[in-house]
Amino acid sequence: MMHVEADAPPLTHAALCLQVEGYAVQCEFSPDGSILASGSSSGSAHFYDFHSARLLHTLLAHSRPCLGVAQHHLLPATAATCDWAGEIKVWH
Repeated sequence: MMHVEADAPPLTHAALCLQVEGYAVQCEFSPDGSILASGSSSGSAHFYDFHSARLLHTLLAHSRPCLGVAQHHLLPATAATCDWAGEIKVWH
């Protein structure tokens, strides 16, 4: 669980779980374990390189807190997000 601004310094492996303003935000590894995806209280979905802890991409997914991000196990460029209100989006 993490929320990091785009201009923030890279995370260390020890800092991969941070408090997200009181929301229970889910994170998930890619099938190969190289990418960690997390929702955020800002409504964004963040994708990190697990080995370097570098932010790879931020997706402006929802206007409400993004509580979950799931990466497709067979289509690596496809992910689904869900928000506080129950809206689910699929991204390609």
